[in-house]
Amino acid sequence: MLVLVPVTVALVAVVALLARGGGDERGGYGTPPAEETATLNARARAVLNAWQARSPVPRRVFVPVVPRSAPEDPWTIRFGHDPDPRRDAEIERALDGGRLKAAFRPSAARPRPQPVRWEDGGIADVPVVSEADALNAVLDRNCPTARCDAPEERIVGGRLEWVPVQTAHGRAAVPAWTFRLAGTPVRVSRVAPVPALDPEPLSPRFQLGGGYTHVANGTAPPTPPLVEESGAPSRTLTVHFYGSAPGTGPCQSEYRATAVENRSAVAVIVQSLPWRGPREPVQCSPAHTERQLTVHLEKPLGERVLLELSDGVPIPVTRTG
Repeated sequence: MLVLVPVTVALVAVVALLARGGGDERGGYGTPPAEETATLNARARAVLNAWQARSPVPRRVFVPVVPRSAPEDPWTIRFGHDPDPRRDAEIERALDGGRLKAAFRPSAARPRPQPVRWEDGGIADVPVVSEADALNAVLDRNCPTARCDAPEERIVGGRLEWVPVQTAHGRAAVPAWTFRLAGTPVRVSRVAPVPALDPEPLSPRFQLGGGYTHVANGTAPPTPPLVEESGAPSRTLTVHFYGSAPGTGPCQSEYRATAVENRSAVAVIVQSLPWRGPREPVQCSPAHTERQLTVHLEKPLGERVLLELSDGVPIPVTRTG
């Protein structure tokens, strides 16, 4: 008995060590550090509370989402090309350099509210700016020095059309004032709806290296009552992000996703899982593999928005059938 006691204690210690993920020569993924998870949860709560103050009741309204790779002015959109490549290049220089001039008198009267139509069937009437205000926004653009000598293009007319725009509730056809350029099929559209909410970034911007992964967009079922009455609405939400390739190799990673919710919004925390065990020291290329994870919510996403932790602004969510 006196010999077996220390052996038994040693075995218990080894089992406990393996359970924590330490000392395992075979490797494997563990759980993120508790302090990191606590910090991310606190940030998620701050983001959700800030949005709750803006939108106490979840509802389908026009909240545009600016892509992270968007140009300086994402709401002025070019459509079409000139058949003459040289002429097309001149038009591009004029648009980039703000070399536009109105050759007609736009209306200053604001139209009645116009419908925004979402891909999942949702619709809402929204107030829109006047033709004159939209044209002024197109003309009021900074001129980079390298583009200021571009030939001037004349805007000869405008009308209200519908263009695709990404919003907090998915892609939608939104009203836009579309202006014709003289002597070319190229058109320039200015998104017309007045945003219902101000998606200003939460300050200060949040940064956490290592374990935290930015969420690019989400996928969710259609919003009730847009779903069929025969089935209960799903409570799943899939988030898409860029990370390392899946697997156990030295340049691969695995992730976990956790949803934090309140009445108006949802935030999803995506964390990379730490590797337990030895790995060969190799140089890896930047992690840019498209990944996705699905979380289960306390209730369907509905008209709530998905928020990004770093700045607290909405992330686009595609509503699938």
